[in-house]
Amino acid sequence: MFADYVVLDVSALDALNQLQVAGQPSFVGGLISDYLNQLETLTSAIKLNLGRGDLAGLDKVSHKLKSSSGALGLKRVEAICSTIEKGARAGKLEPEAVSALEKSLPSARVALTKYLVRLT
Repeated sequence: MFADYVVLDVSALDALNQLQVAGQPSFVGGLISDYLNQLETLTSAIKLNLGRGDLAGLDKVSHKLKSSSGALGLKRVEAICSTIEKGARAGKLEPEAVSALEKSLPSARVALTKYLVRLT
């Protein structure tokens, strides 16, 4: 279902990288580091809210992860989180999408890490 989405659209990160100010710490590197640092917390919150049947919590956390993933070009994670968010807003839990999210995270981490290496 989500395999049609690319893991990482590098053009999104390249566009953000255009905002880099010479002589300053890497803007995109900071965004990626922040994202990776928050990823485990957000995915744990999604799983916790799913287990509790907390639709409002699922909506809130999946929206946050969807938005940050989309900004960084993580199209597959963005699409999965969108499904979780839409389901929560419709009063429906999406356990298959949460499972797909867990399976997609390693490739997202690798893609972002490779981009970070490219920046240095």
